[in-house]
Amino acid sequence: MEHLLIIPSWYPSRHRPIVGVFFKEQAEILSKKIDKVGVVSPLFRSFKDFDVSGNQNHFGNVNGVITYTREIWHYPLLESLNNKRWLTTCKHLFEKYISDNGLPDIIHVHSITIARDIIKYINKKYNVPFVITEHSTGFAMNGYNKKDLKIFKSNIDYCAYNIAVSESLAQTLSQKLGSTWNVIPNTIQNVFFEEGNKRLSFPRDKQKKIFFTLSNLIPVKGLDILIQAFSMLCKENANAELWIGGDGSERKNIEHKIKELQMEDRVFLLGKLDRENVLENLKKADFYISPSLQETFGVVIIEALAMGLPTIATRCGGPEHIINDEVGIIVERGSSDELYSAMKLILTNENNYDSKKIIDYCRDNYSEDVVSEKIINVYREVLNG
Repeated sequence: MEHLLIIPSWYPSRHRPIVGVFFKEQAEILSKKIDKVGVVSPLFRSFKDFDVSGNQNHFGNVNGVITYTREIWHYPLLESLNNKRWLTTCKHLFEKYISDNGLPDIIHVHSITIARDIIKYINKKYNVPFVITEHSTGFAMNGYNKKDLKIFKSNIDYCAYNIAVSESLAQTLSQKLGSTWNVIPNTIQNVFFEEGNKRLSFPRDKQKKIFFTLSNLIPVKGLDILIQAFSMLCKENANAELWIGGDGSERKNIEHKIKELQMEDRVFLLGKLDRENVLENLKKADFYISPSLQETFGVVIIEALAMGLPTIATRCGGPEHIINDEVGIIVERGSSDELYSAMKLILTNENNYDSKKIIDYCRDNYSEDVVSEKIINVYREVLNG
């Protein structure tokens, strides 16, 4: 195989540089192993981001990936219109892409939720085989109606191979959409392992213990439950801090809860973090904690493991397939008592966790080489089948 095209349902843009960053990083990883890798992606843009520059196009090479993107406005409450405009734009981008670069050997779509009808359109017109990887939490949360599911299924029928990022998501997709779904996890760039090895010799404050979490500040992430649990821990431990990275609609409510619990000197909201700042905070932290109520995978969890951090996470779809007893603790979701008990336990047993073994476990299961080889083997199977 010489030419791979990736069509993600969302992708980083100048206004939302973190959205879909994992798709971008995976494309860059695959570009090291495949002769030609391209990305075609319409980029939704909020009217909140309006500026005189207008919507922009990009056609060129970005870090070894041929990237064709075009910004389009996202209209609130008009999802049917948004989906149609995304499809029309994606068709135009695809036609320009193949005019400039030729037809790809295979196309990999990330998430059916927005990409949906582009699969049927391209496959029927050009007979290019498709692989799809699904990531969306919406399936487990019943976020799609019967009409959506019918459209999704009609396009998945045109895919040669279906991937889910966790076992629980694969089971949910089989129930809701039919077909066979195979599990290949997400991956992370090698820089996390490199920084993790540096962290092993990083001087640490033996008195202060830092719990770090990173997410959008939205209800499903369970941050209010975590803050409640942390307030319980602080009654017994005067040296623990909680650092929360990210931003979102719940920020004011979270700030209010921190103030209500008189935790302003123990809980710190760090705001939006770029990739460098994520690395820096993981390097400084002692533990990672994910209180989410629903996750299909949890890329930040494997980033934390790659840095050697013992990790607490909830049983919410993805994390329970990542965390074992040697690298952290799994608790039931939605319980501040369980999160409190896990934080107390991980502090008590900190010396039982070997950061090097945590890094090695993560590398063996989620590194660039391991996951990209699984994906490339799928491409070979499809093309040789």
